[in-house]
Amino acid sequence: MGRLFDEWPEKYDRWFTTSIGSLVKRFESELILNLLKPSQGEIVLDAGCGTGVFTLDMLSLGSHVIGLDISPPMLMRAGEKTKGYPFQMVLGDITNRPFQENSFDKVVSVTALEFIQDARGAVSVIPK
Repeated sequence: MGRLFDEWPEKYDRWFTTSIGSLVKRFESELILNLLKPSQGEIVLDAGCGTGVFTLDMLSLGSHVIGLDISPPMLMRAGEKTKGYPFQMVLGDITNRPFQENSFDKVVSVTALEFIQDARGAVSVIPK
């Protein structure tokens, strides 16, 4: 599955600069931040962080974010965008995460679950 996304980083980011993409970004960011309420010093897992489009919003509010993604190119793009922020990249699969339970204050996944065959299973085992 990771290979599918390996060719997407530039196209994915570019889409968010289009008229519809920037509108989606604005509304999704607002919704995510209102629901997640990331705050100073919290540790947040961004499961399927992609290129970090939404990760930056969490980081800008002072959260420490662990970005998990299956695609090395997507993850590298996220790392480039988040330089200087408390962001840690982890290459891995949402369905088989390398974290202990209770490792995070909050967990979020934006536009990743729809690409997972067993999304229900992936959500049911997210560490608290």
